[in-house]
Amino acid sequence: MLQEGVSHIPDKLAYGCTALEQVALPDSLVSAGVNAWEKTPFLENWVREGQKGEIFWDGRNLQGEARLSADVRILAGGAFYGNQKLVIIRLPESVGWIGPMAFDACCRLRRVYWHSPVDRLEEAVFAGCPELETVENPMGGPVAWKSIGARAFFNCRSLREVCLKQVEEIGNTAFYGCGGLRRDRDGIGFSHSLRRVGERAFEGTCLLGAVGREGEGASEGTSLPVVYGNIVVSGAGCGGVPTEWR
Repeated sequence: MLQEGVSHIPDKLAYGCTALEQVALPDSLVSAGVNAWEKTPFLENWVREGQKGEIFWDGRNLQGEARLSADVRILAGGAFYGNQKLVIIRLPESVGWIGPMAFDACCRLRRVYWHSPVDRLEEAVFAGCPELETVENPMGGPVAWKSIGARAFFNCRSLREVCLKQVEEIGNTAFYGCGGLRRDRDGIGFSHSLRRVGERAFEGTCLLGAVGREGEGASEGTSLPVVYGNIVVSGAGCGGVPTEWR
């Protein structure tokens, strides 16, 4: 039993505890890490009994189009990791936490309907989802996050659109390899609140111009930074003159 007041379940808390059949969870929980109950009877029973409750632990068996229950308020880290049959996922407004690696390596995931109020994208949430095209808000446009974690969309080669109007922080390699990415439908770039862009965040994309191996698409002998205000977005592999988006 976890004591009331505990707010987070860490990664691999009871990994491999083969005698663990029941867990009493406090109402104070607001987040859950990766593989907390992996290889335990508790997790096996939870899946077998219909994946019910306020915390969604494991969706690796779901396929096609899936919709989380309106009772779910926490989507645990790595919940759908490596799912090869999930194509569409609908996240309800009730979800207040979406953990790191939640959809990592979901190789057929194509579309996400993000109705959750969560405005922080944790590390590697959609990393390695090569068929992912869009993550939509309730109005049908791209979700506007305030924080986008490291490797959040790493190698999402089919991702078409992203909204950066409200973003304050972008982690390392967040959009690395997203070759299909373009600016959002309003044609606007970064938020004026942007404080930090991590290393190689947009490498391999055309969002900022010819970002890739050093010198690709550049004028001969140039490798100039792309900047936004006083923030250097990318230094290596950007051709032409520095560009400031207003």
